[in-house]
Amino acid sequence: MTLFPSAAITTSALPLEVLRDSLLALEQVNSGVTMLALIAAGRPEQSPRLRCLLQGLIALVESCENDLGAFSR
Repeated sequence: MTLFPSAAITTSALPLEVLRDSLLALEQVNSGVTMLALIAAGRPEQSPRLRCLLQGLIALVESCENDLGAFSR
């Protein structure tokens, strides 16, 4: 399953407003995941798998933010 139509996405196809909204949404997700990771870090014996999952999610969100930031330039 793909998230995008078959046509290639270019910077001209993405309005600046969509990019800004996407970056803001990713920032909100990143903040929530970071908060959950901090809570899990306070109880490492109770949630080792959760901490690993949250670290992966943070890395994925940061990668998306970087990719979207490249489109806005």
